[in-house]
Amino acid sequence: MGGPDIAQPGYRVALVTKAIACAHLDRIEEARTTVSQWIETQPGLTIARYRAFWSWVFSPELLAISLTGLRKAGLPEE
Repeated sequence: MGGPDIAQPGYRVALVTKAIACAHLDRIEEARTTVSQWIETQPGLTIARYRAFWSWVFSPELLAISLTGLRKAGLPEE
């Protein structure tokens, strides 16, 4: 009710979570595909932009885990 529909294939929170999880599970092709889908919904997305936005929300440890997964999944640095 009123919230985003997580069944939507372009739902960003689901895409980033899936990309990070797949990368850490060594399902790299699936992680890369998910990052590509995510970039389609948010053009210009990079590691630098992700870090700048989320660094004030996540603990340094959680941010590091996220960034490691996103790098493995192929999200560009800049």
